Amino acid sequence: MRLSRMMVLALLLALGACLRMPPVPDMRTAIRSPSLTGAAPRSVTLPFILDAGRVLVEITLLKPGGGERNVLAFVNMGSGSFGLSHALFRELNPGNGRPLRLKFGAMQIALDGRTIQPLALASGLHLTLNPLGAPPSAADMAKEKEPNADFFAPRKIEAVIPPGLLQHFQVVFDYGARHMTLAVPGTLAPEGVAVPIRVNPRTGFATVDATLDGMRTPLVIDNGGGFSALRDVAPVIDAHPSWLRSQGGIGWANYLFAPGGADALSPVIKIPGAALGPLKLPELGAQEPRMPALIYFLAKGAFWDWYGEKAGEEIQGWIGGNVLKNFRVTLDYPARTSHWLAQGPFDTHDLDQVGIVLGRAKDVVTIIGIALKNGAPTVSDVKVGDRLLKIGDLETSGATRDQMLSALHGKPSENKRLTLERGGKRIELDVPVTGF
Repeated sequence: MRLSRMMVLALLLALGACLRMPPVPDMRTAIRSPSLTGAAPRSVTLPFILDAGRVLVEITLLKPGGGERNVLAFVNMGSGSFGLSHALFRELNPGNGRPLRLKFGAMQIALDGRTIQPLALASGLHLTLNPLGAPPSAADMAKEKEPNADFFAPRKIEAVIPPGLLQHFQVVFDYGARHMTLAVPGTLAPEGVAVPIRVNPRTGFATVDATLDGMRTPLVIDNGGGFSALRDVAPVIDAHPSWLRSQGGIGWANYLFAPGGADALSPVIKIPGAALGPLKLPELGAQEPRMPALIYFLAKGAFWDWYGEKAGEEIQGWIGGNVLKNFRVTLDYPARTSHWLAQGPFDTHDLDQVGIVLGRAKDVVTIIGIALKNGAPTVSDVKVGDRLLKIGDLETSGATRDQMLSALHGKPSENKRLTLERGGKRIELDVPVTGF
């Protein structure tokens, strides 16, 4: 038995050694813009789409041979590099050192082509069977299948804007108006509670000191996460069992929205009386992102080490869209200060919904988990593996993640009509909204 355990441990260690963290380019001198050297415009404002807490904005890419291409970009303040879809990376070929030129509204920006990565390289950890060999090049990665095609479906995301670009400007996310502003430093007079930030100039990652349960907790401001996250929620739950609101990622905490059941394992908590520097919050909702057990065992430490490398310090989590949406957030990177202007009462009912966890693949939406509250299932009759066809009158085929989660949201006294498919049979059920 001892030999068997040792062999299992050796196998796990060997697999762990095969996890490779993507390279993080240095963004300090990667950005050029006429606006930063005195030319007009000094600021631009564009509308954005808020999809389950994540910010999507349309930008224009300038082709090397002439012509323009409008693309929908994901503004991800947890990304270490500017990412392009694999098709665009192959077409624009920035890996040869040619700068990538883009327009954010009327503002032109050029990025050092060596800092551009295909989405598969920019988006996560990689498993390699030859950990001692040379890592694949960006050009090689761009030949692979496009990753996460279902993540924002039916929308097509072709670029990722990282904080390494944003850090050269004053940036405003006006969640109430759904507007994003980029301004030359010194142009804007920020409003709201001033919260100091630490910025890693290599990546633009902005970190705040939060106070959670009386303890200093460094968190990255990361709108790439629709829901806030903590590295380890077990100590919080052990000390305060009532703070566990759901076992299962519901609402915007349905983080991956993918088959495989990972979100179904995610614990979701709400910490009362939290603070970001001097900014007091009624609560902070957070999850511990989970993956299937073996992968989670192998990758958890590697992921947070990689995330901390990008932040430039050890990090305990991030502030995501569920908190950010309550404010007009100004990031004055040069002044190392963020400003938080409240836009109404803080939403403390954001998780109130039907207690099901969803996954989508190729436009098929499946129930991957039933959320537990106080250890008990919140929904009966619905089964893991059921295909979700409709929520009320909303057909899930062709619907965005935000549309589906909004349709599941409601008041605890409400019922929602779900149309399911199980074993080839169509089923209609009225299921309750749970106050999480």
